[in-house]
This record gives sequence, structure tokens and C-alpha cells, in this order.
Amino acid sequence: VGLRGRYDRPFWRDTPNAPTTPEEKAKLIREAVDRQIAIVRKGWPQPDPMFIMNSWMEGSALMRDGLLKLPPEVTLVWADDGAGLLRDGGQISRGQGIYYHTGVLGGNANNFSERVPIERVYGELGRAAAAGATRYMLLNPANLRPVTMSTRAVMDVAWNVRSGGPAEWLSLWSREQFGVEAAPAVERCYRAYYAAPARYGDGEADTMADDFYHQLGRDLLVRHMRRDESMPVRFHWFKAADYRDYTSKVVKMCREAEDRWLQAERLVEEARPLVPAERGEFFQAHVATQVDLHLHLNRMLRHVAEAASPGAPIASQRVSVEAAALEMRAAL
Repeated sequence: VGLRGRYDRPFWRDTPNAPTTPEEKAKLIREAVDRQIAIVRKGWPQPDPMFIMNSWMEGSALMRDGLLKLPPEVTLVWADDGAGLLRDGGQISRGQGIYYHTGVLGGNANNFSERVPIERVYGELGRAAAAGATRYMLLNPANLRPVTMSTRAVMDVAWNVRSGGPAEWLSLWSREQFGVEAAPAVERCYRAYYAAPARYGDGEADTMADDFYHQLGRDLLVRHMRRDESMPVRFHWFKAADYRDYTSKVVKMCREAEDRWLQAERLVEEARPLVPAERGEFFQAHVATQVDLHLHLNRMLRHVAEAASPGAPIASQRVSVEAAALEMRAAL
């Protein structure tokens, strides 16, 4: 049960004469839920159907603020933020559930590579289990192939949250997938991978995901072509003083991350000869390609931000854009 708009967004963006205050919006969602329950009870043959509400984005905010109150027969399911951090604000409690992502489309999301560290999986699912929020769980991996490791971790932890811990789980996964000899070297690759992304804030998940490079890069290029140096409203995380400060911060975070990605790439090449031949294709797809993808996209974004920096000479702008295109072709 619940109420959202078309295109997976808040209903008030699509509904004529929609409510304008949070209280009115919550009231309309509750009215929709009550009507949905009545429809089910009228036509459902079983006397006690199970109702759930996945509180995604605006629903989570209205729940956290105490504005949206559900009927007692509805199980509240808290969603994460797309990066594996539940959006309950510490309010998750007994009898509730979780809706968890290892991949998600749109926003600061990974479409082609792993996003959620194993430690975060254990931390958030462990927190939900400790609160007794074990009535329901939904896992959404988006594109499954790039996130096989974190998806497996979520399901393992969901079934037995008290088994071992993240370090032990990663060791077991590495041995299972790549053999005893290669496992320690592959573990180092995974740890370097999760530590490498550029950081744009202090939050746990304030790191660049693979789709975010394109979004920032595209926005910077369009602004550059239009000679638009107004502050981007959409990308507000950087807390920049002005557009010059904004482009400077993008360049800085990408420069700092490049050394980390190069170190991860070195670890990949150290591990590669230890991987059994029959697991070589999976190692390439799940470890080597993912590291390489971020390395090139990180460089692409740095070059674009250098070209878009106010006052950059025309000649250096041309060099930067051409370098960005080279990195984009490498990523493709």
C-alpha cells in the first residue's frame, strides 16, 4: 500500500491541485492507504492479509517527522538511500522491515560496479535485526551482474545476521570465488576498491558512484558551452562558495582519488596471476574492470572540471576536453 506519482517520484509532482504542506501530503497518503486496505479486505478471500508499505524517499521523511501514521495492520518497511544506509533516522523498531539496495538507477548510483561495502551491509542489517525489524525484507540489486558480491552478502546476512562479521565474510567469499592462494591478494583489491572513490562530503556514503561521474561531467560541459557560471542547484553536496570554488573542489577530489585508484589497479595486477584460469573471466569482470572503470571515469571528470574552471585559457581547455574524451573512450 502507499501513494507515489508517475515515474517513481512524489505524487504531488504529477497531481493537479496537489497538497502543498507536508501535513496535507501525509494526510492524502494515509487516505489512499485506508482506501487500498478497504479494497483488499472487500475482495480478498483470506481474513487476515499482510499489508506492507515501502517508505521510499519522501515517504521515509514523512514517517521520520511523525506526519504520516500508518494503520496498525500495515508493516512499515524502511528503505535505504540507494547506497545501503537505511533512512529511518534511528527510528526502526520491532515488527517492521527493510527495503535494501545493492544497486539503484539514477542519482549518485552505481550501474556498472559494486557500491555497498560489506561492513555497511552488516552494520545496517545488524541494526535492523537488533531492533526486531525482521518481519519483511526486499532486496533490489538493479543490474545484478555488477553487484553479485554485495547481493550475496545481503542475503547471507539477512538469513543469519550473527554469523561471523564483514572481514570473515569477505575472506570466505574471496576463497570461494578465487581459491585459497589468490584469496588474500583479491581481498586487498576489494578493500582498496571501496576505499578509493573520490569523496565530496563527510558522510559515510558521500563517495562517487560510477553514474555520478557522468552526471557531474555532463552538467559541467553544458555549463561550459553556455558560459554559465551559476552555482549548480542539483549538485548541492559540495558546499562551494561560488562556481570557481565548485569546479576547484571537483578537480581536487578527483586528483586525490586518482592515487587511490592507481594503487587499486596495482593490487589487481598483483592478484591476477594468482587467480585460477577458470575464474579469470569473473576476476576481470568483477574486480579488474570495475577498478579500471572508476579510474578512467575519475580522470574524465577531473579533465572536464579543469576545462570548465573559470578563467582557464582556451588552449588548456581544449587539451583538457580532449583528455576527457580519451578517458571516456577508455571507459567505454
